[in-house]
Formats: sequence, structure tokens, C-alpha cells
Amino acid sequence: MQNRSLDFAGEAATPALLPCMANPLFIVEQTLTLDDPKGPIAAALSIIKRDHGAAVAHEVSERSLPGAWQKLATVLDDTDGGGVRQKIDAAARWIRENYVRPISITDAARVAAMSERNFLRRFKAQIGLTPSEYLLRARLDASCMLLAATDLPVDKIARRYGAGSGDGLAKIFRKRLSISPTEYRMAGRRKEGNNS
Repeated sequence: MQNRSLDFAGEAATPALLPCMANPLFIVEQTLTLDDPKGPIAAALSIIKRDHGAAVAHEVSERSLPGAWQKLATVLDDTDGGGVRQKIDAAARWIRENYVRPISITDAARVAAMSERNFLRRFKAQIGLTPSEYLLRARLDASCMLLAATDLPVDKIARRYGAGSGDGLAKIFRKRLSISPTEYRMAGRRKEGNNS
């Protein structure tokens, strides 16, 4: 039986093409085009840009399809000059600084000076979490610190960080950390005792 695999168009690839297809920069020009600004090329370059920076994404773009970067620059926010990134970073910082009070998506979008829809999309793309998840994580981190460093009752910590009650905080802990707040506190104390 001949060694064959499927290419992007669903047709059998010849064995001679297999080494090329293993290369992450291999693009079947007939299948992937620049016509769709939200297509696979833009998506791939966007991921490369997020993970490795604009310079690397630009280089990959030029090696794969010369001239692609100019056509996709607006989609990839290359002309942004960091403005959107700075707005999202500022909103994330604001969420971290204000996690003890009630925060809405509207509030966070206002800090970023963006529409809610655009803010939600950009925040998730840049931070990797939704703003709500990011807020929950900030509150969970603060709860963990208080549990480890103080003897405050779990109910008081829960109310302080918006979980409502000890039961509410316990539910979040079990879902996110697979442990109760009390167990978290005891584990932290045991670890601290072993390090002494």
C-alpha cells in the first residue's frame, strides 16, 4: 500500500509532497487565499503574532506568501501601534485593582474606551480569558492569599471578594481547584510547616 495522506483540499497527496506538508509554513495556494480577511491565513498569522510578536508574524507571512502582510495588516492590527493592546492592558490592570467591588463588562469596556462587543473580543484574544473569567481569577487569587496568610473565617473572605458566602466560595474552589477553601488553607499550612 502506498503512503498517502490528504492535503487541505481533501485530495491524496503524493509521497513527494509529504515532507513539504510536514513543514508548518506549507500552504496550498489553490485552497488558502488572502481573499477572506478572517480566513485561515489571517487566523494563523494572528496566533503567531500573539505568541511570538509582530516581527515573527511578518517574517512568516513574507516567507509563505510574499505581500500578504500588507493585505492583512488591518486584520492583524499592525497599524494599531499598540493602542488597543495598551487599552486592554489598562482594563486588565483596572480589573485587578478593583476586584473587591462589583465590576460589570460595561465598566471595564468604559475603562478601555471601547464598545462592549469589541472589548470582549479583544480582551479574550489578548489575555486568553474573558473579562469575567479574569475577574473571577483575580478574586480567587486574593482569596487564596488570605486563606494562606490569615485566620479569617471563610465566610468573611467570601463576602469580601464577591462569592456571597462560604458555600459560594467553596463551590468556586471545588470547580476551579478541586479542593475546598478549608482544605486549601490546611494544605498551605502543612506545606509552610514542612519548609520551616
